[in-house]
Amino acid sequence: MKLRMFALAALAGGSLALADTPAGPPHGGHGGPPIERLASELGLDDNQKAQVQQIIEAQRAKREALETEFRQQLSTVLTADQLKKFDDMRQRRPPGPPRGE
Repeated sequence: MKLRMFALAALAGGSLALADTPAGPPHGGHGGPPIERLASELGLDDNQKAQVQQIIEAQRAKREALETEFRQQLSTVLTADQLKKFDDMRQRRPPGPPRGE
């Protein structure tokens, strides 16, 4: 039982971190959209900027798909009330990069 709860807590923590990255361009007042920060700080040319933007969008899509899969898996274990509490916990978390970055 403790192992199952630990695994659930670990998955929830990882999922919360993955869910943090906002889908829209501004990123919490840290210098604008990620691509603009990268382009400025790394001196990307237009070709590199376009390629990096494609990578960012592909990774965002993967995170969203992973989050959807995670929530579906949780829904098979948690009660409706627990799942709502989990969703509320995610909403209360401040936006920003995942912890540890």
